[in-house]
Amino acid sequence: MRHRRFYGLALTWLAFAAAQGAAWAAPQASATLVDINSASRQQLQTLPGVGAAEAARMVAGRPYLSKAELVTRRVLATGPYLSLKNRIVALQPAAPPRRK
Repeated sequence: MRHRRFYGLALTWLAFAAAQGAAWAAPQASATLVDINSASRQQLQTLPGVGAAEAARMVAGRPYLSKAELVTRRVLATGPYLSLKNRIVALQPAAPPRRK
């Protein structure tokens, strides 16, 4: 009998989520990611929580091996980093081919 109760609650929750547009149920994927190693200051300022001072510190601290270095190098505080970590990447330049 308990499984029927759980099933009913699950259906109720799904109906509620559908009625709310499920905007909070599934994370939205960002269409474009900003590369913190190559973006301009203006592009960095379009990110949430990044102003002129933060963008200048991000540019001055380049290159970054990972986006988490923004926190470990104290370029950004943890809170602002958590709000934008899904919108940024730290791409590495392609290595030149080795000569033999």
